[in-house]
Amino acid sequence: MQKPLWWIKLTNYEYWPVWLFFLPGIFIFWPILAIRARALLYFTAANPGIPLGGFFGEKKYDIIKDIAPQYLPQSVLLTANNITNGVEIAQQNGFTYPLIAKPNVGERGNDVAKINNPQELTDYLNQCTKYIILQEFISYPQEYGVMFYKYPDGSKKGITSIVKKGFLTATGDGKSTLRQLLQQNDRARFQLSSLEKNKKVNLTEVLPNGHTQLIEPIGNHCKGTAFIYGNHLITNEMIAAFDTIASGINGFYFGRFDVKCSSDEDLQKGINIKVMEVNGTTSEPGHIYDMQTMNIWKAYSAIWLNMKIINTIALINHSKFKVPYSSKKEFLTTLYGHFFAKTR
Repeated sequence: MQKPLWWIKLTNYEYWPVWLFFLPGIFIFWPILAIRARALLYFTAANPGIPLGGFFGEKKYDIIKDIAPQYLPQSVLLTANNITNGVEIAQQNGFTYPLIAKPNVGERGNDVAKINNPQELTDYLNQCTKYIILQEFISYPQEYGVMFYKYPDGSKKGITSIVKKGFLTATGDGKSTLRQLLQQNDRARFQLSSLEKNKKVNLTEVLPNGHTQLIEPIGNHCKGTAFIYGNHLITNEMIAAFDTIASGINGFYFGRFDVKCSSDEDLQKGINIKVMEVNGTTSEPGHIYDMQTMNIWKAYSAIWLNMKIINTIALINHSKFKVPYSSKKEFLTTLYGHFFAKTR
């Protein structure tokens, strides 16, 4: 007998609401580190090249555009002035299908889509009021989240988290419909309501015996992707490669790189890496959501480690390089713009 979804949500913190899971960070870790820095908004000095250090509302294109070309998929930004010409702009820039479309400002995979043809792109853009990034679809088979940091004074750098993404798939038995197959998987059961509305997914299809079909191509936890512990993959060559990648981003010292790579081995060697996007100080160490390896105490320990690193980076920037902390007015103004502005 299957467990009800409400019980799975209750007993597995990976399904808890974000605000609930991060309550200890907000009410315990943050005050301790704020006292240490003597500033409530200390984290805003961690990445001086990104507004508010990348706490929220960072513009993805502005962060990635200066990364060295060998690490970056072809990308173009559609603005309010040219979004209606998105299909023509994709063609003029030599894009081929499929491609990825996503908001320039957004979190947790919201509105990220794999676009298979010009008509799908037209339909997608017709629903958009935000600035949109068109990005080359990278066919590398592996996708990761890599949490990288470096101290501004050059004294230390490293990787604190690697998560490997296991995309939502189904394997046929020659007789069950796709819906029936997905109902046998707890993670997939959470996605059924949204998949019912997805015209690209035929839940009545019967998959051939042994055939595995990709259901969701976007590697985000809220879209059914499994986050798999990968910290054992960390090598000095990998750290050096991400240091090189990060050096192309102005004023960047801490964040998570969402990347594709040809294999675990190449990631360890720091080669064949493509950066899809970069997130700032509110990046989550994705490996904590691997419930086979982690537990809630280990997860909070990892969160504390990353928050402490952010705090140390901010202190170095502020004391040694005179990077100011954001004012409360600036913070609240940006907060209002992020949650209530219609276009970004």
